[in-house]
Amino acid sequence: MSRKFIQLPTSRVRQVCALDDQFKLISKDALLLITKATELFVTDLAGTAGKVAKQQGNRKTILLQDIINVATYIDKFHFIKDSKLPALNPVKAENDELKRNVASLLEDKEFKEMEDQTKKEIEEEDNLSLEELVIE
Repeated sequence: MSRKFIQLPTSRVRQVCALDDQFKLISKDALLLITKATELFVTDLAGTAGKVAKQQGNRKTILLQDIINVATYIDKFHFIKDSKLPALNPVKAENDELKRNVASLLEDKEFKEMEDQTKKEIEEEDNLSLEELVIE
């Protein structure tokens, strides 16, 4: 297979392949074949998602939701849906965003002051209730 039939950078594909601890080295021919297979996969996925975008509103832009729809409803792409990528799991992504918002709120000085004031008020109410019980 000749390099002229490949558009993706083989160096990037080699880096991705090297992420697997079991296989650090890859032959030139195997790299070219994996690169071409990657191109074909991306072309197929993008083409299918593009058709979905066109059907759902005559859009020319592929959105994340289009890819999620393709992964959900087309058998050969189901493995994408099963991956643990945060972008493909919007509920988890929303929860993560919510956690970040709560964390930043907890670090906010005004919030801490308000929380401390609320704690004091609760303690005062509890102390008053205890005093009333002791008096009775």
